[in-house]
Amino acid sequence: MHKKIFFTLSTIGIFFFSNCNNNKSSTGFSIKGEIKNYTKQKLFLEEVNLGEPAVTVDTAITDGDGEFSFKGNVREKSMYRVRLTNNMTYFFVLDKNEQIKFMADAQMPLSYNISGSTESEVLKKLIDSIQSNNLKLTKLQTEYINLQKQNAGDSAIAAFKKNADAKVDGFMVQIRTFIDTTHYNIAAIFAVSLLNPEKDVEVVNKLSERLQKNSPDSKYTKAYIKHYGNIVEDLVGKHFKEIELPSFDKKYVKLSSIKNKWILLDFWASWCGPCRRENPNVVAAYKKYKSKNFTVFSVSLDDNEGKWFDAAKADHLEWQNHVSELKGWDSKVCKDYYINQIPTNFLINPDGIIVARDLRGDELSKKLEEVLSKKNS
Repeated sequence: MHKKIFFTLSTIGIFFFSNCNNNKSSTGFSIKGEIKNYTKQKLFLEEVNLGEPAVTVDTAITDGDGEFSFKGNVREKSMYRVRLTNNMTYFFVLDKNEQIKFMADAQMPLSYNISGSTESEVLKKLIDSIQSNNLKLTKLQTEYINLQKQNAGDSAIAAFKKNADAKVDGFMVQIRTFIDTTHYNIAAIFAVSLLNPEKDVEVVNKLSERLQKNSPDSKYTKAYIKHYGNIVEDLVGKHFKEIELPSFDKKYVKLSSIKNKWILLDFWASWCGPCRRENPNVVAAYKKYKSKNFTVFSVSLDDNEGKWFDAAKADHLEWQNHVSELKGWDSKVCKDYYINQIPTNFLINPDGIIVARDLRGDELSKKLEEVLSKKNS
């Protein structure tokens, strides 16, 4: 399952928060670094803000050896990133008087070193574990595709999916443990963004209580409370929120244009391995129940139109309604439906009421059989 986390790490989309303020009470930090294979090129030092685009606060040009430096001021511990022109990013938690040293290689994006900032080092270890997990998921995706090409039996595919799900669940247990045990608040908030807040309400609220107790006046405590205050809202039992976005033909399509049908509102993306693995289940459900007042409304979190279209075609997503803002995680619908991971779906009844969410695999087929059989009984 692909999670929205607050940072942009190649395939991972992030938002976070921080606020640099150059007033007399601020205290300086410095970053001195070297990036091999990135000489005489531009770098950007950016604030990354919770729910907002990153803001450039300074720029630099690497010298002939790839060396560079930044200096700035913080009133309290804050989050920054250094971004290369190819959008490769490196993240730092900067505190007063910290003198950070940084080493990287532009040709090896997953390998870099940070020293001089304990929480930056903790955050890097967390990011390393996320990247390692992503590589494992990519490998699983390849293995899954190969199984399909080999026409493996249902039992073999089911066993594979069970094993893959167990590995994902194991990683999420590690993330929850990290959040509960770390003393570093910004790193903990970063890790929370990997969770589904509606399913991990206890973990989200526990961190909220800890932040309010230990640092109630901190800007990141306030931002966390603001961001997660309503995100645990249960949409089941409520009317769907309108979606109006362009389809493949650039024409805008409304969710409300579908009348008197059961609708699976499905959030996915071409780059999301778990989404692509789940698509055959959605296709099977559509083919089985499309004659029984059921359809699918797909919302893609892609940012590349060609890849979006090609993936939909390759996965045989033959229903009519496909829309995307082509803004990735920045799409407005992510906020409206509290989407911080995909695949995510909502089952909507003919009255427009959401009756279930995150129906995957056999659960989707069983739920459709249940509700549609009631209609016909």
